[in-house]
Amino acid sequence: MTDHEQEIRKLRETIETLSNQVIQGQQREEQALAEFSAMNNELITMHRLLAKNSARLKAMKEEAERANRAKSLFLVTVSHEIRTPMNGILGMTELLEAGGATDEQRVQLGVIRESAQYLLQMINNLLDISKIEASRMELQNSPLSIRNLLEHAASLLSPAAAKRGNILKWQVAGRVRSTLSGDSSKILQILINLLGNGIKFTRNGVVEVTVGLAGEDDTHQRLYFEVRDEGIGIPLKDQAKLFRPYSQVSRGPEMATEGTGLGLSICKSMVELMGGSIGVDSAPGQGSTFRFEIALEKTAEPQETLNSPQAFVPEARFSTMPVLVAEDNGLNSTLLLLQLKKLGITDVELADNGNEAVEAWQRREFGLILIDSRLPGMNGSEVVRTIRQLESAGARSRIPIIGVTGDGSEESREAFFHAGLDDWAVKPLNLDKLKQLLDRWFGPEPYIPVLNADTVSGIREMDGEEEPELLRVLVDMFKNDTPLRLTALQAAATAGDLSEIAAVAHSLKSGSLGLGAQYFAHVCAGIERHARSGEYERAALLLPTLALAYAEACRELENLL
Repeated sequence: MTDHEQEIRKLRETIETLSNQVIQGQQREEQALAEFSAMNNELITMHRLLAKNSARLKAMKEEAERANRAKSLFLVTVSHEIRTPMNGILGMTELLEAGGATDEQRVQLGVIRESAQYLLQMINNLLDISKIEASRMELQNSPLSIRNLLEHAASLLSPAAAKRGNILKWQVAGRVRSTLSGDSSKILQILINLLGNGIKFTRNGVVEVTVGLAGEDDTHQRLYFEVRDEGIGIPLKDQAKLFRPYSQVSRGPEMATEGTGLGLSICKSMVELMGGSIGVDSAPGQGSTFRFEIALEKTAEPQETLNSPQAFVPEARFSTMPVLVAEDNGLNSTLLLLQLKKLGITDVELADNGNEAVEAWQRREFGLILIDSRLPGMNGSEVVRTIRQLESAGARSRIPIIGVTGDGSEESREAFFHAGLDDWAVKPLNLDKLKQLLDRWFGPEPYIPVLNADTVSGIREMDGEEEPELLRVLVDMFKNDTPLRLTALQAAATAGDLSEIAAVAHSLKSGSLGLGAQYFAHVCAGIERHARSGEYERAALLLPTLALAYAEACRELENLL
């Protein structure tokens, strides 16, 4: 083979090799494209699945939120519907007991009262668990006496203990301070739940609560509360689920259907909210001991004694002006009429819907309005808002309005106060509470007007017959300076700074009195008083009223200019 032929052969082999490499490269490229296409298709499929899952999760979240809102609305509605007749039952029971009942009748009335209070406890438990689940339960600290709390709990539960042949005891160690600061209502509720369980599961035995000192420092005492009963006891395997919501431990056929299974769960949540812990030591046939520990702040403030309900002796120191009661439930209307009569107030007009309430207010001068939140036609908030708008337009001087309702929800209360409500009471409303409200808002003195006529007249006199320049300057200062201080007051309230709340409220009060903004100054004084007394909740509740009072004062002052 010649050299030329060899070169042609090598060249042909090289071309074949390159051709094979190109073909292999094309094959690899096609394979890569096929793999990429498969991966892309898989990615698109995964994206579609994720989008579908995301939409499903969003729908599930929205459904859960709707269900939660529906549950809250249901609980609020049930609360209102139960509290309304319970208010009538407990109120009439109180009036009958105060009216000279015989011993036999008092026993019968006691059964009625206990049954009504048991139903109220059930609805309170449902509302409490709803607040706990929504993380909306808050502490309200104030001075308290542990001994008074125990005495009050014992007075409430002694009749039930006696029925089962039990002896109810309580004792407090000497080193526990006579006055501490904490949430007395929640501590009392825990004690009532634990003692009530002890009484329910014990026959012809002793149920005892002991309070002692677990430790202390310069600012706090850590107390332990032990509630011991001689009942049937709880097996170890059942103790773990005692504090779960809606969970009940079977303690025999007699108790198989009693209770809602919420009491101990609520106790646990309240104790933990106060930074404490709770547990149980029990065995079948050997009774049970529930123990919880909480830290309470040391305080030197005096504590008001909690007393059992007593027959009321009316004091004739209320206004002689008529009272308007807006209530659509006939039983509660009748009850309020009887309660007001017991307190010496007989000039009362009834309105059974919101429109009638507004019409009655337009037709006649009243000194006070007691109003339910849920009325046919215009609801309670709408009635209050309408009356406040008419007052601001000059139709009438400002009248105190008190909400008396079975709807104790935070949303209802906020709506009521933002509409211009002055005070609030949740049914059942007893004589003592009603008297406290009347003492605060329906005294013999005339109600506080928006502006003090004498103060304004004095400023106008200094202007002489010319344009009201001095009044205009003072009004401008009031309108420019007050919003800044109201913002500072709200910030102090948000921070829970009672001393700053008192200081800002005092400053607002002083400045507004010089201009004659009398009602605004009155509300400021109330906020200052509550803040200095450590009553944060009462001070905070007046903030919406203060904002409305400021707006009313500005409108009245503008009218003068």
